Amino acid sequence: MKGITDIDEGTIRKIDWQELLPGTMLVRSFSLSLKISLIVLFSLFLSGWMLLINQADGGSENVRVFSRFFELNQPFTTELSDVFIVSPPTSLSGNLIALFGFLILLFLWLMVARSTAVRLASTQRSGFFESFKFARKKYCSLLGTIFLYSFLIAVPALSWKLLSWIDVPCLQKICLPIMILLVFASVFMGAASFLSFPMSVAAIAAEKSDPFDAVSRGYSYLFQRPLHFIIYSTIAILFGAIGFVIFSLLSSAVLSLLPLSFSKADFAGHFWTPFWIRSLIVLPFGYLFVYFTVASTAIYFILRRSVDGTPWDNFKSDDSHKPSRKLRPIFYSDPEEKKE
Repeated sequence: MKGITDIDEGTIRKIDWQELLPGTMLVRSFSLSLKISLIVLFSLFLSGWMLLINQADGGSENVRVFSRFFELNQPFTTELSDVFIVSPPTSLSGNLIALFGFLILLFLWLMVARSTAVRLASTQRSGFFESFKFARKKYCSLLGTIFLYSFLIAVPALSWKLLSWIDVPCLQKICLPIMILLVFASVFMGAASFLSFPMSVAAIAAEKSDPFDAVSRGYSYLFQRPLHFIIYSTIAILFGAIGFVIFSLLSSAVLSLLPLSFSKADFAGHFWTPFWIRSLIVLPFGYLFVYFTVASTAIYFILRRSVDGTPWDNFKSDDSHKPSRKLRPIFYSDPEEKKE
């Protein structure tokens, strides 16, 4: 008579679809990116960032946004996109605000990447304050990663520039092949850094990596699995396009109905009017930023699994979640043993 273990041997009890089809993690990332609070937060941030830059340069751009908005009152018009165009800052204060906003954007990127890594690797949730504390601790690592990428791109570019200053004809003929190789190296490193940098941010969020480890992971996963990277990036772009179209239609519908309900005199003279109008305009771009961060973290998990064989649920938890140290056992002597 066969036992239960003999009967059940080789029987499929459960199909791990994430192990069988790693691309299903991108479906999870798409659902995670549809978080309205994050999309609204990034839309408000982008709108406020552009508002402060334009206000520092005189505020003429904000007036144009306000007047142009009430001129375009046709439903679902595509011409509303021209109010999103922002001229580059011309004043020193405008450039400082642009730089400060870029640093804040990097901080928010790390926060969302950390929250996504925790959700993808476990059933836990990383709240706003937990993600904020993590981003505050690892922000220097993110800046160091950017510096390291910039250094790797600048070395061949500066070497090529120095060789181009040589005026001796014979040396120019000798250095020409070297210059061609340096130009190719600078372009190649620039493209590779652009593609691998989002995975380096994900490495910091999931592994608490230092700059060297984050850059090495980004380059390693990109160079060892280039075909996987292209396939999963293409799938991610398709999902992102669907979400962008949905939020674009939503934004256009609200913007096209507002001039029909309110007149220009109702909003004239209000400082915050361009802010709220532009917040609706950049709503699809706020979604794109959230989705890009979530999808790049998911692609990092997929490539990490393919290259290193790391389990899906592997990530570095916060220090606050570490178990406490075990106390040494205390042995009490038996009084009867002492008598013996």
